[in-house]
Amino acid sequence: MVTFQELNDLRLGKLQSAVADWQAMIDKLVKVADGGGGEISAADLAAKAKAADWKGQNATVTKDFVTVTAREFDDVVTVARSVHAVLSGAHGKLTKHKSDLADAVSRAAKKNIYVNEKGVVNAAVPSPQAAGSAKIEPPTQAQIDAVAKEISTILTAAAETDSTAATALRFHAKDKHGFESSGFNSFDSAQKGIEDSNELIRLGKLDPSKITNEQLERFNTLLKAHPNDPVFAERVALGLGPERTLKFFAGAVDLDSWENRDGGTAGTREDRERRMELLGTLEKQLGTTLASASHSNSEGMEAWKERVVALGGEDVGKGTSQTRVHGFQAMSNLMRHGKYEGEFLNDYGNALVKYEKENTGDVKDPGPGGKRREDVLPWDKLPSYAKIDQLHYGENNDAGTDPMTGFMKALAHNPDAATDFFSATDPQDNAQYLLKDRQAMNDVVPDSMGVGGGGG
Repeated sequence: MVTFQELNDLRLGKLQSAVADWQAMIDKLVKVADGGGGEISAADLAAKAKAADWKGQNATVTKDFVTVTAREFDDVVTVARSVHAVLSGAHGKLTKHKSDLADAVSRAAKKNIYVNEKGVVNAAVPSPQAAGSAKIEPPTQAQIDAVAKEISTILTAAAETDSTAATALRFHAKDKHGFESSGFNSFDSAQKGIEDSNELIRLGKLDPSKITNEQLERFNTLLKAHPNDPVFAERVALGLGPERTLKFFAGAVDLDSWENRDGGTAGTREDRERRMELLGTLEKQLGTTLASASHSNSEGMEAWKERVVALGGEDVGKGTSQTRVHGFQAMSNLMRHGKYEGEFLNDYGNALVKYEKENTGDVKDPGPGGKRREDVLPWDKLPSYAKIDQLHYGENNDAGTDPMTGFMKALAHNPDAATDFFSATDPQDNAQYLLKDRQAMNDVVPDSMGVGGGGG
């Protein structure tokens, strides 16, 4: 919280100098990155590297090094512009907050209301000379309270400005190596993105089986309000974390747990249909947000992606046979939407194929008359009465329990990644497995309450 004395005594000269210095830095960096004045630039080097007819190792190692290094200069410019936008915006807003405070104190004095150096508001005590020369109207308690409220509002706004600036700058300072490829376009957009992502993360940490339709709608609305915003997307992904992201989704799509929350009974048909509609939107909005975040090469997001892959074979549901949900099942449904980064898709897909190959086998359904099934995929091993009914709500008539379906859709949105995946023979021949060896899975949506859940 910013105190009255801190804002009243605030000196903004150094901040203004920092704004000017960062603008000068941007001008210099742009020349280095993009060229100008006939000087050699990173863009020139990248263009020459791409055009060069290099052979052998130069065709791969040196060429990639030059182009990647040139791209890092663009990232430096992006960060510099973002820092300048934050500092410039903070300077402008703090200047206004300070001015508003001085104006509020000045107007209060005209009503015989005194604000001391700690911001305490009281009726002014007239001097003996003033009291003897003219009658002074004492302020009412309502007037005193109004001044106190106005000052509190100004200090709260100043604190929000200070917090936004600190959070935005820390976003660029969180990595020890490398620069962000995205940043803030303005202070106002930074403040909105930070506030909304914080609210969304708070909702995402609630028990998803108890979240109301209204809360889930708010969750979706916050995601929808920030399309193509990589900073917001990364804050959401890292704020929730890989485990919580998958557990939230797996818990949210568990309709049985939601309908019987707190020991209650199933809601109305309209409640259920509304919930299914919201779950379809959740899958789409959260999926596209995570897709945007996957393109970040920050240390945090690299660790996030590695952990999501590692969670693929683990249970991210409630840990019971009726609600077991593998990480691959949850993430693949989210992958149906947006364009995920190619290297992540290939790492994920290779791990998914490996897991399936190692965990496909024969199974005998329980009971004396249990059926013996051969070459069963790990997602299909439970008997029908013990399976979770549905993990996917929205377009296409599948239940979303086969993770390969969502993953194939993700590859369709990134053709280059698809080419790499189906061309790979190490650690396994993906094309051979998917096109010839993999067993079919009947992944249909069971009829529930007379409502077909797969239609979008």
